[in-house]
Amino acid sequence: MTRRRTLVLSAATAVTAAAVFASGAAIGVGRSAEVPSPVQRVQRYYLEGPSAVYSGDAGGIGEVSPIVVSLPDGGDRSAVVTMSFEYRTHGDGPFITTLGVKHAGAKVAVQPSRLTLAPAPTTDTATVRALVPGLAPNETYKFFIGVNSVFGGPGGNAIRTHKVVVTIDVSES
Repeated sequence: MTRRRTLVLSAATAVTAAAVFASGAAIGVGRSAEVPSPVQRVQRYYLEGPSAVYSGDAGGIGEVSPIVVSLPDGGDRSAVVTMSFEYRTHGDGPFITTLGVKHAGAKVAVQPSRLTLAPAPTTDTATVRALVPGLAPNETYKFFIGVNSVFGGPGGNAIRTHKVVVTIDVSES
């Protein structure tokens, strides 16, 4: 009986080991994982960010310098642009953030290129993101961030941003 019991235990162990190995292979254990595409990250901080002021029949936009990104060799790329900031508004709005990208003076598609912000008579915070697909390798792009409004009623409209952090993550498409 001992010999038979040993044979049954050995067979059961072999079947269990084969099942564990097969299930491990099915879920990719032991396989080399795909290597994710590298990300090029560019960051910029503006203590005073973009602004827009409209009153009566006059208005003005405060701009910040563009962020210049040069792409390396390789395939086409996409960029995810994140802008986090404090802001304060005056008036009823509407108030928007904008992102523009230019390559050799021509506009590049941005999705979305503008996003609406809620009025903030006291300081508030916001984070917005946009996608810039189809960037070519070995090229240089300029990223322009901004805010805007329209001519308002009595007292006008204004938006000012502060402590603006912009992060541009570029990876192969």
